[in-house]
Amino acid sequence: MNHASIEAIQEYNAGLELSEQFSITGSLLRQLTKVKPGKVKEWMSDRTAELDSYNSGFAPRQNTGKPDPRSVIKWSEQA
Repeated sequence: MNHASIEAIQEYNAGLELSEQFSITGSLLRQLTKVKPGKVKEWMSDRTAELDSYNSGFAPRQNTGKPDPRSVIKWSEQA
């Protein structure tokens, strides 16, 4: 997993209404990247301030009812 997944989520969110945007969560990153939960948690813990800042405007269950992230967020696993 790398920063490209975060950038892809931010690019997807750009220009969308707040209610249509994804918050960056461990669950979303696991769905998008297919990386094991422990690795996602470790990766996120190194970026807590950045992620908290980005997610600060979102509702607690922001991603509920959203489409499958792999079907709408485009990113390269090799990036």
